Amino acid sequence: MKQLFNLNRNLFITFALLRFLLIPITAEGVGNSMEQRFSLVISIPATVAVTNKLVHLGDIALIEGKDSALIEQLKTVFICQSPAMGEKRKISKKGVYQIIASKLPQGNSVKVNMPNIVTIGVASKEIRKEVINQKIEDYLHGLFTRDGTELEILNIKIPYAIYVPLEDEAVIVISHNNNQRNGRIYLTLKVYGNNKLISTHRILAEMRLTARGVVPTKDIPSKRVIDYDDVRVESINVSNSHGPIYSDITDVVGKYSTRALRANQPIKEGSLKRVPVVNRGSSVSIIAESSIFKITVPGIAQESGFLNQTIRVLNTNSNKIVFGKIVDSEKISVSF
Repeated sequence: MKQLFNLNRNLFITFALLRFLLIPITAEGVGNSMEQRFSLVISIPATVAVTNKLVHLGDIALIEGKDSALIEQLKTVFICQSPAMGEKRKISKKGVYQIIASKLPQGNSVKVNMPNIVTIGVASKEIRKEVINQKIEDYLHGLFTRDGTELEILNIKIPYAIYVPLEDEAVIVISHNNNQRNGRIYLTLKVYGNNKLISTHRILAEMRLTARGVVPTKDIPSKRVIDYDDVRVESINVSNSHGPIYSDITDVVGKYSTRALRANQPIKEGSLKRVPVVNRGSSVSIIAESSIFKITVPGIAQESGFLNQTIRVLNTNSNKIVFGKIVDSEKISVSF
C-alpha cells in the first residue's frame, strides 16, 4: 500500500512539472512567487490610446523580462488595426493569448496580465464645433458678402465629431465645387495635422442672402425700353437667384429685355440689351471735317450700332460703302 501511495505521488509531481513546461502562457491572477517561473510578464491595461494605424503588442503592453531580444521581438507582434479617430476597438484576452502563443519561440514561458476585454482608441482630440462653425462662417462671408450682399447663416450641419491627432495642431481648409441653390451650399472641409491630410468631410450650410436690387414696379412687356418710372431699388432675398442682379437703376434705364419682366422680380444681369443709337436702314448724315473744311453727305446705315461704334454706311451720292463712327442718332463721322 505504501509503495502504491509513493507511486501516485511521483506521478502527480511528474504531471505537474510537465504541465508547467508544456503550457507557456498563463492567465492573470497567479501570485508573485509563481511569476518567477516565467521568461516574460506582459501587462495590458483595460483601455489603451495608440497613435499608429497598425497596433503592435509594444503599443499596448508593458513587457518585462531578462531576455531583451525576445522583448523587442514581441513588441513588433501585430495585434490589430487601429480604429478611426473618435471610435473604439475591443480585443479579447483569448485573442491576445492566441496571437502571442503563435509568435512565442519554443522553450519560453510568458505570463499575461490583462482584463477579459481591452478597449483600444486613437490618441486624438475633438475639434470643437464652435471652431468649425466660425471657420465656415468666415468662409461664407468672404464668398458672398460683396457688392452690398448681406448674409444670414441659418444652419450648419456637422453630422459627427471631427478629430485630429492629440499632438497635432488642426488646420482646416474649406472649399466648394458648386454655387448655392435655394439658400443651400455644400462645402468640402479638409482637416490637416502636422502638414498631413487627416480627414475630408462634406458639410451642408443653409443661409439667407439679401441684396439691394432693381425690380420692375409693374409687368414690362418684351422689347420695351425701360424708363425710370418702370423700376425701383429695394432689398430682396437673392438666395434663390441663379445669377447676379442689377443693383443700380442707371444700369437698367434705356435698355430693353428680350422677354417680359414680371413686377417685383429682380432683373438679372445680362437679361437686358442696350438700345442701338442708330438702327439699320436709318437715314444719317455722313460728316467729314478738318480744321479748314467740313463736308456733309446723306447716307443710310447698313447695320445697327451704339455711340462711338464704327459701322458701315452707304453714301447715297456715290453709292459706295464707307465706315464711320456714330456721333449720335443722326450723324456718322468718317476720316479721310
